[in-house]
Amino acid sequence: MKTGCKRCRLELAGVPAGTPPAAAVRKHLEECADCRSWLEEDAVVWKLLGEDPEPSVPRNLVDSICSAAQKPRRSPAVPFRLALAGAALLGALLGVWLGSAFIVQKEPVRAPEEHYLEVFDTAFAVGLEPSQDSAGRLP
Repeated sequence: MKTGCKRCRLELAGVPAGTPPAAAVRKHLEECADCRSWLEEDAVVWKLLGEDPEPSVPRNLVDSICSAAQKPRRSPAVPFRLALAGAALLGALLGVWLGSAFIVQKEPVRAPEEHYLEVFDTAFAVGLEPSQDSAGRLP
């Protein structure tokens, strides 16, 4: 495409259909068959575009959009938060349960009297003198 053709088509593209082109463009159109053909095709396209009816919009479109926007919607974050809280509670319970397995339970401290009573009862049950243990020593 020649520089003159580019300039001509740019000028014609900006002019509404039916408007007479400038003198330089008219002169170029008389000499250039390609630009005349392009101008005819361009006119057909614009004619077809002009015949396309505007899309119809329902009369209650604005009202339906406004009413839909005013309806309260349930937030999708609520079920997520409930699930998160449940998972946290389950984790805490599991931690307590697993943690209790690692706690060493010590035997409670007993008074000396309880110890002597236990030794006495054991010695009496096996036939030893209360003042001696199995090796014959005093407790």
